Amino acid sequence: VNSVKRFYVLLICLVIGLIAGGCTYDDNADELSIQNTTGEKILRPGDEPVRTEIKLYFRNNNYSEKDPESLPVIPVTRSFHQDELTARAVLAALISGPSAGEELQYGAGPVIDATDLQIEDVYIKNKICVIHLQSSHSLPLYNYDNQAGAHAETVLIQSLLHSLSGLPPVDAVWLFHNNSPWQGNTADWLCPLALPGSGVSYTLYFCMEKAPYHSRQGLDLLTPVQIKLISTGEEEIIDCHFSKIINLLSQDYDPALRAPLPQGIQVLAFTLADHLLLMDLAAPFTGSPEQACAFVGALVYTFTGLPEVDAVMVTVEGQTWESGGIVWAYPLSRDDLERGMNMSINRSGFSGY
Repeated sequence: VNSVKRFYVLLICLVIGLIAGGCTYDDNADELSIQNTTGEKILRPGDEPVRTEIKLYFRNNNYSEKDPESLPVIPVTRSFHQDELTARAVLAALISGPSAGEELQYGAGPVIDATDLQIEDVYIKNKICVIHLQSSHSLPLYNYDNQAGAHAETVLIQSLLHSLSGLPPVDAVWLFHNNSPWQGNTADWLCPLALPGSGVSYTLYFCMEKAPYHSRQGLDLLTPVQIKLISTGEEEIIDCHFSKIINLLSQDYDPALRAPLPQGIQVLAFTLADHLLLMDLAAPFTGSPEQACAFVGALVYTFTGLPEVDAVMVTVEGQTWESGGIVWAYPLSRDDLERGMNMSINRSGFSGY
C-alpha cells in the first residue's frame, strides 16, 4: 500500500512539474504568457503587429498616350508593419520594383534602375520628404526599349510624389542625386515638388515699417510671413517656387510689411549644391545701407528656412554683389547675419495669405 501511495505522490509531483515548466508568469503582465520549448513567446490572436496598407505607384506598362484615361503610373497596394512604414521603406520598395504577380495582375513595371543605386539619406522636415540618391548613372531612371526620355522622367516624378504623399506628414518631395537636386532632360527638381493642386508651405521675410520709407533709421525689422504655393507637379525653372518667392519678396505684402527686394528683380540662375543656394542676378541693386541689409537678410532668412539650404550667396552676372557699403563676397548663413550684421528679426508670430 505504501508503495502505491508513493507511486501516486511521485506521479502527481511529475505532472505538477511539467505544468510549471510549460507556463511562466510575467511579472509585467496581467495574465500567463505561454512559451514554447525554445523560450519564444507564442503570440495570442490580439498580439499580432498592426499592419497598414499604402499605395505604391509603379510604371503603367499599359499606358497609352492616345487614351485620355490612361495614366503613366498605376497604384499597387502593399501592406507594411505600422512601425516599419517609413519614407525610406517606401522608397526602397519603389526601387525594388513590383513583384512578378503585381506585374502580371496590374501591368505594373519598374520605375528606377536599381543598378549601382544607393539610398544615402531620406528624412522628413517641414512636411518635405528629402531624398538623397547616389549612383554612377546620369539619371536614376529605368530604361525601356522605345521609351521616350520625357516619359521616363514623368514616371519617376509621379511615382515618388504619389507614393510618398501617402505618408501622413508628407506634403512635398525633394529629390537629390549625387548631392544636387535631380535634373533630367525635360524636368528639374530644383525645389520641392508636390502633387498637382497641392501646396508647399514657405516662410518669407518682409520689412516691418515703423516710419515712412525715406526716413527709416537703423536696420529694417524683418518679420516672417507663412505662405503656401500651389504646385503643378512639374514646374519649369521660370515658374519654380524659388522664382515665385523672389517675385513675392519684390512686392509689398501689405501697407505694414514692405518688400525687401526691389521691383523688377530678375534671377538668371539658381544653383543648389552642398547646402549652398547661389542666385545670379541680371542687374545690380543700389540702395542705402538699410535697404542693403534688408535685401541680404530677407534672402538668407527665407531660403535657409528650407531643408538642405544652410547658406545663401548672390552674384550679379557672375560678379560679386555689392550695395550700400555691404559686399556679399562669400556665402552667408543665419548665424553669420546675427553675428556680423546684427540684424533684428521679429519672431513674435506668423501671418499668412
